[in-house]
Amino acid sequence: GSPSKAMCNPPMDADAQDAKQAAGMYGGEGEDWSKRPHSERKDRPLEKSVLRELQQKSDLKGFGQLAGNVALIVGGGVSNVWLWRSEGLSTAARLCLLAPAVTWQGFLLSALGFACQHECLHMTAFKTR
Repeated sequence: GSPSKAMCNPPMDADAQDAKQAAGMYGGEGEDWSKRPHSERKDRPLEKSVLRELQQKSDLKGFGQLAGNVALIVGGGVSNVWLWRSEGLSTAARLCLLAPAVTWQGFLLSALGFACQHECLHMTAFKTR
């Protein structure tokens, strides 16, 4: 395979890094984008039409995503309680199953909980405010 990008670009010393950051963010042509309005930047990965379509707000889709997130979080919690109370398994087996299950539950709570909070703070989760 080809060498990684990090191997091809040796690390900069602190002075060079400071100078690059002070000059702003550069594109492939060496343009300084740091002082440009957000709408004039040329580093957009999506066309405006695709972006507009993805940004369409819908109460139905918002509640559907919220319901899916809540179902995953509650389902994970219920399965953890079931594993903890399961009498057909030894304590060691329950603990071996609970360790990854509780870790997964923590991931669901932080990722899905934050995603919901993030979109609600931006007022993009639902069409109705």
